[in-house]
Amino acid sequence: MEIYLVLGEITAFLLILNICYYLVKLYYKRHKFSSKEAKQKFIQRMKKISIFHRYNGIIIVILAIIHGTLALGTIFTLHTGTILLSAIIINLLIYVLGRLKLLKKWLLIHRYMAFLIFIFLIIHLATPSLFG
Repeated sequence: MEIYLVLGEITAFLLILNICYYLVKLYYKRHKFSSKEAKQKFIQRMKKISIFHRYNGIIIVILAIIHGTLALGTIFTLHTGTILLSAIIINLLIYVLGRLKLLKKWLLIHRYMAFLIFIFLIIHLATPSLFG
């Protein structure tokens, strides 16, 4: 198996893992905890996972750039992967601007972008050479 395919699979897995972080949070927002202690444990776990989520986002960008370069020879071409990578980078910038307090409601935008990224991932996996 070609290395770029392995990198693509790893990147897709990490991307889905990052999206699952939000889904778990969403589920437990509506969940009734049995006690305050159980809720506190959940909050502590989510804080630890959020650190992984941040670093994972950076790793995804790096692996996606390497994957695209190995697969196409460049990342500067119209390709479903390039569109997916652009959306991921935009989402990373939204996070950075939000943390710097330069973008209000950044978390909501960040979450909507995650949904869009998931759609782009499905398109990329289904038809990588959609544009020729």
